[in-house]
This record gives sequence, C-alpha cells and structure tokens, in this order.
Amino acid sequence: MKKDIDFKDGYFYYRHSETVPSEDEEFHLHMHGYIEVLVFLKGDADFIVESNTYPLKPYDIMIMKSNEMHQIKHRSNTVYERVVMSLTDSLFEKFACGKYKEFFISHPIGENNCIRLGEEDRKELTAFFERMERYIPQAGDLKCASVIHSAAVEFVHFINFARKKMRVEYTQNLNVNKILNYINNEISQELKLDDIAKFMYMSKYHLCRIFKQHTGLTINNYIANKRILLTREYHMKGMNLSEACICAGFPSYCSFYKTYHNLTGKAPKNDIADYRNNTIF
Repeated sequence: MKKDIDFKDGYFYYRHSETVPSEDEEFHLHMHGYIEVLVFLKGDADFIVESNTYPLKPYDIMIMKSNEMHQIKHRSNTVYERVVMSLTDSLFEKFACGKYKEFFISHPIGENNCIRLGEEDRKELTAFFERMERYIPQAGDLKCASVIHSAAVEFVHFINFARKKMRVEYTQNLNVNKILNYINNEISQELKLDDIAKFMYMSKYHLCRIFKQHTGLTINNYIANKRILLTREYHMKGMNLSEACICAGFPSYCSFYKTYHNLTGKAPKNDIADYRNNTIF
C-alpha cells in the first residue's frame, strides 16, 4: 500500500500515513466534530480515550465519537503507521446507511473503543485499503467518485460486523476517570475548581497536577473544549450560537467567543458553519 495519501470530501476523510515520532513531540487529548476511526498498522504506542488507556497491536481499530477526547501516546520512536477514516453524518444520510451509525456512537464515553481483529479480517481490511488507494488518484472522474463513496460505505459495513470481535481490555486511572465523569455530568452548569476538588477530596494543587499529568490538558482547557463541542452540537440542531453557548455552560456569548478564538484561532460563526456544511476536513 502507498503511504502518505489523503482524500477528503463532504462525506469522509481518508488518510494513510507513516511517521517517526520524535522524543520531544507532545500529543494532548483532543476531539473532533465527527466520528473518527483509526486503524493502527505499525508502531509502539498506547491510545488514550478520556481516562482509559488501550495498549495497541497491529490492526487494532480505535473508534471515537465526536464528544470523546483522545490521544496517541508513543512508548518509543518506532515508526508509526496508521489509516484514519473520519465520517460525517452526511455519509450515513446520503448513502442510506444510517442503520450502521448507531454502533459508532452508542458506547459509553471512553469504553469499548477498540476492536482487535483476527487474521482473516486483517486480510480483508488490507484489501479494502488497497482498493481505496487505487480509486483515490482517479477521484476527479464522477464514476470513480461513486466507487470511492461505495468503498467508504463498505468500510462502515465492515466495522459494524467487526464489532462482534473481541474488544480490548483497557486500564483506567480511577481518579482521573472520576474527575472526567463529574465534569461531563455537570458540563452545562457552573464548574469551579473548588467544587471539583471538594468532590474529589483533594487539594486544588493535587487535582490539577494529576489531571495535567494524565491528559496533557489543564482542567479549564478540558472544560472549554467540551463546551465548544456541545455548543456546536446545539447549533447544528437549530439553536443560534448565543443560545447554544449558554446551554453548553458558557456564562455569555462574549466568553464563548473569546474562548473559541483562543483555542482555535478562528471566529466561531464561520468555523462552526463549516461543520454544518461538512467542509471542516
């Protein structure tokens, strides 16, 4: 298979890439406004979703829904090869495969994110990648574009059947997991470090230290990212941005605008419109 290949349109994003992680490279928890599927092909790494850590093996499939914070954590500078497929709602709607979407979004946050394949399924998945990468250079041809979209639906179909395979055990940091559950349950309410520390029976210093150590983010940064995503979701359901950001827990539109711009470098109105129009890839 060819490495470092990209394809994107309004329905999905496909990327096959290979890199060598550097020792000073930092990966932090992040999330997207769409479903992301990562197929780990080669490397020496763990994958973290929220507070849960999955030890990766070749051809493990990681599935993250839009509200799950996640990150790769390399154990060494071994070559890291992966295929990423990002899926928009439009893919499921346009190509009449909405029945498959439920699997991608129904798991509890941070749980059951990883599927480990057997040998026959690995061969089938490799063959799929090879077909996709033959089609992509011809994407300008309308007939071939239809084939590419059919291949994307085939991938979604494959994942739905692969869900019956063995799921991978993961380890938890119980304290961080408890913090994240508290934040996610209270995300639309006022959240203060004092209240979280009291809930955890910790000092604010210890609370912030273990959270940053495990996630790479400050608690306030995590809350801001979650609230931005929730604002996007409310907006896509029909709320205007002023209403959506308040419902997501921001004290005011001004606070939301400032936070959004600081984290993304973009103005929220135009950027979120890209999500509505599926042009964010």
